[in-house]
Amino acid sequence: MPVFSKKNKSTVKPNFQGISISHRTTTVVDREQYALDAAGREQLLLSLRDLGGVQEALVLSTCNRTEVYVVSDTLTPADLFSFLCLSKGIPSTPDKISHYVGLADTEATAHHLFRVGAGLESTILGDQQIAGQIKESYQATCDLGMADTYLHRLMHTLFFTQKRIVNQTEFRAGAASVSYAAVQVALEAAQKFVQPAVLILGAGEMGSDVCRHLAKHHPAPITVANRTPGKAKALAEETGIKYLSMEAALSKVDQFPIVISTVSAPDPILTLQNTSRRMGPQWIIDLSVPRSVHATVGTQENIHVVDVDHIQAQTDAVLARRQAAIPAVEALVNEGLAEVHQWQQQQMFSPIIKEVKETLQEIRAGELARYLQKLSVEDHSLVEALTQNIIQKVLKIPVLQLKAACQRGEEGPLVDALRVLFDLEKDTKIHAKS
Repeated sequence: MPVFSKKNKSTVKPNFQGISISHRTTTVVDREQYALDAAGREQLLLSLRDLGGVQEALVLSTCNRTEVYVVSDTLTPADLFSFLCLSKGIPSTPDKISHYVGLADTEATAHHLFRVGAGLESTILGDQQIAGQIKESYQATCDLGMADTYLHRLMHTLFFTQKRIVNQTEFRAGAASVSYAAVQVALEAAQKFVQPAVLILGAGEMGSDVCRHLAKHHPAPITVANRTPGKAKALAEETGIKYLSMEAALSKVDQFPIVISTVSAPDPILTLQNTSRRMGPQWIIDLSVPRSVHATVGTQENIHVVDVDHIQAQTDAVLARRQAAIPAVEALVNEGLAEVHQWQQQQMFSPIIKEVKETLQEIRAGELARYLQKLSVEDHSLVEALTQNIIQKVLKIPVLQLKAACQRGEEGPLVDALRVLFDLEKDTKIHAKS
């Protein structure tokens, strides 16, 4: 890795760039090697902080993506990828170049981050978890002092945009994954009971997702069972629920008001034999293919069976609504980015306006000092207010002209002209374009 020199953090036009490793660029097997837990994220941020040339940094790592963003005038996306590989102990070989997308332009990088935050780039369109994951990443950045003016403004505008998406579109409404939709059905059924216990059969990928989702939203007891007890035990310890062997669970099916089955087996595991003992109502949600609930189970008056086709129909309808909402979401994203861009433009000419105002205030103070002794207290207050208003009016036209010039990308000559006209310090010269 090259050695970079440190630069002043207060740059007027930030060079925001990053790298993205996601389900769009590589397989889960490859993504796993770049994944960062909270401790790994913190260590990477600390390393970036100590690295010369990095003014601000944000690290996002979820099950589907690892992304590193920096404000830096010296690093390139290739450098960031090499640095990530170094921090993970992975050889940065040429065959890994295809694992990431480099984001080298400030506007394009911000646009990518906003799309990720909106859920437009998620595996499940409109993913609701990404909002919390980005907030957690931003908090880690703030805790380590790695956010400055640009990131603060960018992230808070992103959070506001996320709220607008929730409030003004259907993009985040409903459950778009089978596992999450099953949990929604279970939670609706749970309202018919008082603290109903839930049994989850199967601790594979689907069963694990159901457990994690349900554990966050269902306060009553949850039990998971699996043919490999060790797998059920590990999942139970992770989520804070109970576990049973599959044999024990099937013998106690009648004790659970809500049962969710994710077991794939040649023959149904829930039959009249182990469900008919249930005296009260029971909801059985079957997510298995082939079905793990025998067709005769649903003929019992007190048992309600919801199969995977019913769940899939719900998720298909939700996804259709989310697809239809994409143009509205993209419009909100663009509005948020336009706001950030306008703020950047204002930041570019704010220093020169401040310097001109300070110069005018010095002139005003000097002239007032010459005549203060000749004025009464009442006249002094009047003249004070009058001269302040004159300064505001004098500055009004230059400010408007600078705003217009910034929008056209032509502010440089006006900034230089103001510096010459007011004889401002040359060593603090600020150009919007370098």
